[in-house]
Amino acid sequence: INAEYGKEEEEKREEERRRRRQERIDAVNRKREEAEREEQEKYRQEEERRRKQEEERRQRHAERLAEIQKQREETERKEAEKFRREAEDREREQEERKRRRAEDLE
Repeated sequence: INAEYGKEEEEKREEERRRRRQERIDAVNRKREEAEREEQEKYRQEEERRRKQEEERRQRHAERLAEIQKQREETERKEAEKFRREAEDREREQEERKRRRAEDLE
């Protein structure tokens, strides 16, 4: 009876050791999985930050190009206006010379 009882107790202790060992393994696995999830989240956040920075950079670039284009168009408009005024001035001067010549001939 004592041997039978001792064997049962040894089996219980062995089962308890296996259970505790499995609990430790499970705890380590849970910690590893949690660390992996945290690492993945950090990576995701970093990728999101990079994506936003790239989008902001592209937006600033597009705004700079638009401003350059606007300035170019304004410069072209002013130059065209200047050339138009100069042509009008030349035409007026030419008309004035013709008028004076006509007056001189009279």
